Amino acid sequence: MLSKCRRWLNGRVFLTILIATLVGVGVYLVVIFIREFFGGSGSFHGSHYDFLAFYGAAHLTLHGQISQIYNPTVMTQFQRTIVHHSVGANGYMPFLNPPFIAVLLSPLALLSINDARVVWLILNLILISGMAYWLVKCLENKFSRILCAALLVCTFPVYQNLIEGQLSIIILAGSLLALWLVRHQKLVLGGLALVTLLIKPQLAVFAAVGLIIFKQWRVLWGAVGAAVALVAVTLPVTRLKVYGTYLHYILGVTGGHFNGAGAVVSSVWQGSLKLTIGINGMYTALLGQTNVSGVNILTGLTILGLLILYVLAIRKVQPGFSSLSKRLMLVASIALAMLIDPHAFSQDLVLVYLFLPVLLPVRPHLRSILIYLVFIELIIVDQLIFWHLVTIALIVLTIGILIDAIKNHNARSSIFRWLPTKTVLDKT
Repeated sequence: MLSKCRRWLNGRVFLTILIATLVGVGVYLVVIFIREFFGGSGSFHGSHYDFLAFYGAAHLTLHGQISQIYNPTVMTQFQRTIVHHSVGANGYMPFLNPPFIAVLLSPLALLSINDARVVWLILNLILISGMAYWLVKCLENKFSRILCAALLVCTFPVYQNLIEGQLSIIILAGSLLALWLVRHQKLVLGGLALVTLLIKPQLAVFAAVGLIIFKQWRVLWGAVGAAVALVAVTLPVTRLKVYGTYLHYILGVTGGHFNGAGAVVSSVWQGSLKLTIGINGMYTALLGQTNVSGVNILTGLTILGLLILYVLAIRKVQPGFSSLSKRLMLVASIALAMLIDPHAFSQDLVLVYLFLPVLLPVRPHLRSILIYLVFIELIIVDQLIFWHLVTIALIVLTIGILIDAIKNHNARSSIFRWLPTKTVLDKT
């Protein structure tokens, strides 16, 4: 029975079903994207409003009011000139990123809101399309490369980034570049590329902790140098005072994720935590957002358990590229950061694309990528019925890798025994 099931999974029928399903989902996402982005109702065209935060911050910065980008009243007043009704749980779309991001986005405010959205869309489409083709270049068949690249562009996380005008594709680009540079021993430059993690500072903190633990000092100095340079270059516009405002603001936002995000008491940031893809989002969906204590306790215990396993695992195997076990530990490290992040939403799931350059050279098969893409598209189910299938899959993947590492990958029960265990000579 097991052998028949394995033959069917390796057969053409299953492959055809995978391709047809993913193509169908991709076409659907493209159609609904075009309908909303170019033909939606109102001057803003549609119901995804995240871009209002970025455009509002860019506008205020361009007009010498960067000190007001974290002011709810000022941001609300500006956004009402574009969308004449309340949006989001806060009634407006808050800007949650560091001040220098507002400076970098300020050229968009030279355009009208809809022109700026189109320009931002084009830039992100070019970026994700180039990354998608690069990620699958190790596939031998040209048709397979084109198919997989197109499917990578047409996943729900990419759709969510493009329709919302989010910044996660930029984070992914810098992270992929950093992996490539570090893999080719350009350590300082790899650190420089990690500067995109500052878009969401919690990701930069996770990376910094990892670099310190594994004593990757050259990468760390590159990252710190890039961060200092970015702050210094934009300082004439931002001024130091706004960083104090931002620190106070972001601490309030962080606290919101652990006090019910407005469901129990008033919070700086309010929103639906069950939509997040991390561990806190999973337990919020299970227990409800008003059960603050229960969610926090279970989240804390789960994270503690994963961290204990991680510490035990890295005593045996450290993340790297020279062997399968090291590559798997690198995947586990990325997955663990995503699970811990309390503010990771569906658009941030594009960061699992970081798994591809780590594992794909080991097993460059079309079927492997298609199964991987099905895992990503499970986020659509999660967004509808909040089962958190993606979160559970990431937890299982992480635990499996960590247990394999603790057991030196010799256990017969290893869920990765189907992968080759020899050292990988990666020349891509």
